[in-house]
Amino acid sequence: MEIILTTCCKEKNDSEKLLPAYVRYTHPRIHKVLNISQHQNKELFFLSGKFGLIHKDTPIPWYDQILSDNDVPVVTNLTIIQLNNYLISNVIFYAYPRATQGWENYYQVIESSCKYNGIKLTSLIVK
Repeated sequence: MEIILTTCCKEKNDSEKLLPAYVRYTHPRIHKVLNISQHQNKELFFLSGKFGLIHKDTPIPWYDQILSDNDVPVVTNLTIIQLNNYLISNVIFYAYPRATQGWENYYQVIESSCKYNGIKLTSLIVK
């Protein structure tokens, strides 16, 4: 399966209820990538510093956890397993440039996870 991927974001719906990931995350980038996935009829996933790889419809609680340097190995191992579980064969990663503050660790996780699983990864810059 080919998927569209972007990362979680700091801006979140602060409801105390569990919300689907695409509703929880409120940054305009999320809405852009959601529209792209719908237009291309591809599943949308998020790379989260807390949950690893999550489908857009997965209910998640409010949380505040950036992907730190120390978290990279743990989240990479989790993401490797999740990519296999979802039978993903191709990832189109919509992101900000790698040099953007806070993005390097997300690039490291998805690149390492895809390489380990032999999954094609295409990174595209969100404008």
